[in-house]
Amino acid sequence: MQKYPFWGAFICNSLLFSIFYLLFQPQFQTYDDPQMLFSLLGMVWLPAPSPLLLYSHPYIGKLLLQLYAALPAIPWYVLYLLAALWAAHLVLLYLLLKKQPPLPALAGYFLFFMLVSAHLLLHLQFTLSAALLCVAGFFLWMDGIREASRGQLWTGMLILLAGSMIRAYSCWLVLALLLPLAALQLYAGTGRQRLEGLISLLLALPLFVAIQLGATSCYSSAEWQQFGRFNQLRAQFVDYLAVERIRDEGERKQLLARHAWTENDYLMLREWFFMDSSLYNIQRFEDILAELPPGNPRVTPLAAVKIAGYNWLSWPGMGVLLFGLYLLLRFRSPPAFYVRSALLALGASAGMMWVAWRYYLPPERVYMPLLFALGAYMLLYGGNRLRFSVGGGAWKWGYGLLVLGVWGQLYIHSEQHGREARQFEAYLQRLADCPNCVYVVWGAGFPWEYMNPWHLPPELRQLRTLWLGPAQRTPLNQAQMQQAGITNLYQFLASDPRARLLVHDTKAELVEYLQTYMQQHLQTELLQWQCMDSLPPVLLYRVALTAGKGGVEDAYGQFHPQQQQDEDCCNDDEGAASLAKPAAAGECNGERTGQ
Repeated sequence: MQKYPFWGAFICNSLLFSIFYLLFQPQFQTYDDPQMLFSLLGMVWLPAPSPLLLYSHPYIGKLLLQLYAALPAIPWYVLYLLAALWAAHLVLLYLLLKKQPPLPALAGYFLFFMLVSAHLLLHLQFTLSAALLCVAGFFLWMDGIREASRGQLWTGMLILLAGSMIRAYSCWLVLALLLPLAALQLYAGTGRQRLEGLISLLLALPLFVAIQLGATSCYSSAEWQQFGRFNQLRAQFVDYLAVERIRDEGERKQLLARHAWTENDYLMLREWFFMDSSLYNIQRFEDILAELPPGNPRVTPLAAVKIAGYNWLSWPGMGVLLFGLYLLLRFRSPPAFYVRSALLALGASAGMMWVAWRYYLPPERVYMPLLFALGAYMLLYGGNRLRFSVGGGAWKWGYGLLVLGVWGQLYIHSEQHGREARQFEAYLQRLADCPNCVYVVWGAGFPWEYMNPWHLPPELRQLRTLWLGPAQRTPLNQAQMQQAGITNLYQFLASDPRARLLVHDTKAELVEYLQTYMQQHLQTELLQWQCMDSLPPVLLYRVALTAGKGGVEDAYGQFHPQQQQDEDCCNDDEGAASLAKPAAAGECNGERTGQ
């Protein structure tokens, strides 16, 4: 393997990945990846396949579209995420095999894989795939500086650029932590090494700019440009809580009132229901932001410290700590390694606290790239002069017990993923019993992430949904609305027998927000929202329409004939029973809401 480190890394890494995914079932970590998958396939009632993935580069979407067109039965999106993870680990093992004998290198890599990487590989997420690819590309570039190898320098840079195409934010976060190492490497190098490294950096910058301009050109239409501006302003209210800059509740209500917003209108926006363009638009957002004091609401420094501590004590942070502890207790290493590792750990902690403070408590996956970068550094540079070995006596027992403990945890997660995937498919079948229903999914109201990444249930192709998430005002969403003949989503929910509302079981109060909105802006009577089904974490609602002779009367007093009612298999009590088993008492927070 030392003679051919690349092929040794290729074979060993491929075997390890194959065994891992044969034994354990992965799962999408969030609903962002299913959303982009559905966009590629034109599924879940999207009008047509689209390469515009919203978060990743459109060129990636175009490539995946071609692959799906050629071989639609292959799960190309999942393979694309796994290819990024596999390539990142291939680079790390390749660099390790170049520096160490095969057996010690494989022992250290396997321990790193189990403690740090396995959790990330079991919970697929495009942001993490991008981050791991960027980390690997950076360290390959660093090794290219040390060896003055143009091949490694440029390959490392291209891998970095590929990671930035998956998610540019991940690239910037990783580089913010690791660039001081690059400066030290350039400082310690010879004149030729510095020159080669700097040239590769300078030439990579125009490539990065060209890639980003390519992405911009794909969104050059007036509709996408308008959505881009709208989404940027929307994030100030939903993600960064701009209105919360005003601490006094009375002043905040006065500000909203001056711009014809009620407190309920603001709550609807905060909870991702902003389809009303007369209320939520660029001009109104700009007018409100102009009256707000500068700065965003921040978490307290103590809260930021607690968040960093929590990330260290959960996976993969705990795995990085255990891996570092193993190196510290098992081997003697150069002082410079410990100093740099400690500084990187402090930098990662500071980065996690800054992200929590700046972006107001983003999800856990945002912090994970920093932890993986530190673990990769310890793997590569802690093993540079050390000789990884299991050791003897108590060390063998400790190593074995640690691996078994992690293996058991992975098995528990994998079994949970299997149960959730079966639960997802069962619920899809229950929804599919009503083929004419239109399901409005409010925020995280449906667990798309529960689906098995390897298998798309056939019910997804017939499912008619409108998802109220970040993309609800995109041109794709507008095409969905036109296809369904929906001009006003709020009126559709209140009056159309096909309408169903899905909310998360921890967010039952959202129905009350919607009820208040309809009374304030649509002058509807007090609606009766019937909870038709409860399958954690989903609650399924519909408006209980008033029954009359030969049909039903909706909240606007319009009469729907019996024939139209019968077309909707779920419009009467028998239809509701065909959709789902009756919810148990208390599971739906009462039979009716908003009475």
